[in-house]
Amino acid sequence: MASPAWFGPKRTGIGAMPRRWQGWFVTVLLVAGLVLDIRFFHPAEFGLSDAYKSVSVILIAAVYLLIIKLTYDPDT
Repeated sequence: MASPAWFGPKRTGIGAMPRRWQGWFVTVLLVAGLVLDIRFFHPAEFGLSDAYKSVSVILIAAVYLLIIKLTYDPDT
């Protein structure tokens, strides 16, 4: 038996939305991760350029999109 999908299509519009508590949990983690990254990660303190801040935000978003892709069911 396949596990229920965490994400499914939006009822109106284009895109995906959480369908189960796991999807909502991952979404809350995404928002918390982005807020913490933007607020507390200062690349200059590590001798890095500010471009690394953009890279870290892109990586967080990419992981979120990968989770959606792996747990998406268009029939829900």
